[in-house]
Amino acid sequence: MTTDVLADIFQSIQISTLTHFVMEMPERWGVAVASRHRALFILVSGAPCLLRRPGGTDLVLNDGDMVILPRAGESHWRSHADAELVTFEEAVRRAQLSGQHIAHVNSRRAGATVLTGAAFWTEDVIVHPVLAALPDTVHLKRDLPGMQRWIAPSLALMQDEIQAHQAGSSAVLRHLSNMLLVQAIRVFIASWPADAPVWLRGMADARLAPAVELMHASPEREWTLDVLAKEAGLSRTAFAVRFKSVTGESPVQYLTRWRMYVAARELRHSTRSMEAISELVGYESAAAFQKAFKRVMRIAPGEYRRLSPAARAASSSGPPPARPAR
Repeated sequence: MTTDVLADIFQSIQISTLTHFVMEMPERWGVAVASRHRALFILVSGAPCLLRRPGGTDLVLNDGDMVILPRAGESHWRSHADAELVTFEEAVRRAQLSGQHIAHVNSRRAGATVLTGAAFWTEDVIVHPVLAALPDTVHLKRDLPGMQRWIAPSLALMQDEIQAHQAGSSAVLRHLSNMLLVQAIRVFIASWPADAPVWLRGMADARLAPAVELMHASPEREWTLDVLAKEAGLSRTAFAVRFKSVTGESPVQYLTRWRMYVAARELRHSTRSMEAISELVGYESAAAFQKAFKRVMRIAPGEYRRLSPAARAASSSGPPPARPAR
């Protein structure tokens, strides 16, 4: 299969607005992130710290661990469980926020906790099939395959770029952030047990890949279970069972999710009419498409097109999640 489809999907992950930071924390500290639509990725260096999400318990983050919060919501980062919290914005301000939204520190204390990362907005957090399939907290431990080879060097480059503060830093950091996010998602997917349903595994499964590629290449076609199963060389039943066990979704759910992402991309980036977009993703009428879009995305396509990326993320709880669960 088809690295072409995978490459297209990863390439379509685009971070829009960022605050990059390298923050050396004091001996006792706490940071609260409360935004409904800000996503984060953070590498912890030095002394360990604690992360807590609403209703959860403390997650211990050690030196070299990375966390992605694709739907950040509320999160509390602390040196100690009872440490007083300040807002993320205040923490960045204290870390000397620059005019290019780059916070940096001037020196490092031995044994200090250093947080390196980015807070970002991306309109794709809600609708992108890869980002939507991620759990609310992605914890990548430093000993996972790929962390030291790919993630650590890229984050070291980010740290250097943030603190050098040279001309063009914002552009360089934007590209580094996109690369880091894709690398981290690849490490995460590879770390899951072979039998855990993960959306991307449909494209990596030798039997399912040809059928998945057809759906991606021509979402407008009325794909039947018979046609897809034949492409996979399986019976209808075997294909349906294998597809659900590998991806966590039925073929129809998978196709619908992909169609809605294609439609959302067109709504954001083109001036095509609703009728043209409906036809592009396989609906015979704009009314049928609009009904399907609102059911899956929980927002009408016309409203989705009008809203800003941040407003869309804050207004929509997104498609029904296909998040892997251990």
